[in-house]
Amino acid sequence: QSEAFKSKVNELVDSLGVPDDVGASVKAALEGRKQLLQNQKNALYKQVAETAPDVANIPLFTDKLMESLPGKQELRRLSRLAGSQIGAVDDLLVEFGINKSDDAVAAFTKSGGEITPLSIGNFEDFRSALNQIERADSTGAAKVVTGPLKAALDDEANMVTQSIGGKATGNVLDTLKQARQTVRTMKTEFSPESITGRLIDVKRDGVTP
Repeated sequence: QSEAFKSKVNELVDSLGVPDDVGASVKAALEGRKQLLQNQKNALYKQVAETAPDVANIPLFTDKLMESLPGKQELRRLSRLAGSQIGAVDDLLVEFGINKSDDAVAAFTKSGGEITPLSIGNFEDFRSALNQIERADSTGAAKVVTGPLKAALDDEANMVTQSIGGKATGNVLDTLKQARQTVRTMKTEFSPESITGRLIDVKRDGVTP
């Protein structure tokens, strides 16, 4: 299915010219396809969390998520464009136990925040919060931070679900397999190197489409 999809996209690009000439309608169709896959994946993981509490409580490692963040200098530059949204991301990183800095944790808890470590059961809540931040930012700068974070989140969730087969049986195991397959499909169809990925992904400056 993925190969057939990519073939159709290649035909479109060949007929329309170079990617820069591809019309808004084609980009909208590609974005719709990607969003559909994301929604399917999210629903499958949510189903697992709701039907298998033991699986839902399995933690996700967060090192890769921290590594996905831009450097301090780039973060400062992005903050000039979307200071509120970048600050909101920082707050989320502490809330979900991703940023474990003593100073950040102390400031968060002092303000009344409650830390809930990232797990199979709540990582879609984290993703949803990142999406809200993206929607609140008209500059596109926040997506430079949230995009890689969500990609790293998917990678970690996929790795964990691959390793918990012994804790999942029957319908739960089938649902996990479907979720992993959906992630693989997304990575195949919308990798940064693919034509589709290059057409719709936001560049590192957060502005260039």
